[in-house]
Amino acid sequence: MLGDLPYLLRAHEAPPPASIRFDPLPEKRREIARLIEGLPRPLVGLTWRAGTLPTKGRLGQFLFKAVPFEAFAQMAATLPGTLVVLQREPKAEEIARLRELCGERVADFSHLNPDLEAMHALLAEIDDYVGVSNTNMHLMAALGRTARVLVSRSLEFRWMAEGDESPWFPGFRIYRQKKGGGWSEPLSAAAADIWAAFASGRAMSS
Repeated sequence: MLGDLPYLLRAHEAPPPASIRFDPLPEKRREIARLIEGLPRPLVGLTWRAGTLPTKGRLGQFLFKAVPFEAFAQMAATLPGTLVVLQREPKAEEIARLRELCGERVADFSHLNPDLEAMHALLAEIDDYVGVSNTNMHLMAALGRTARVLVSRSLEFRWMAEGDESPWFPGFRIYRQKKGGGWSEPLSAAAADIWAAFASGRAMSS
């Protein structure tokens, strides 16, 4: 497995290298600025599922991660500001349910996922982000920003087996699924931390 390569190369004996950094393209930033103009702050990004759906015999299933949508949507309804959907290929009923719970505060930007340069520019503009590990988390790191990562019990080396932070993603706060499979506590903690960040006048991802 590719995840074993750093260990085989004895990378664990040296500090993890920092993420590469690159800025969004100016024309993409202008495009995003037009799209988000007038949206109430804070802009809070949301992602509840990522990876390849589990299929017998496919290695991709080990990279699949998801938070039960209803529990995630209930948590999202408690968040401040505009809820920016960054989910790749969300189901129509998921967007409908979010709008049922959250009303006009839902802004669906899922269509930007195939255009990584546009998504990179959007991520530079949001104020906070809570979701499962996905491509956008890497783009946040490339921007020098952070996010709140919901990590399931299926192990992935990037997020380690325990702890609130990963050495590869400094500043990213980890919220782990409980041993019994529960998500209520980590979702509540993520929501509380987002409120605390904005109550203190700063976004965690700034």
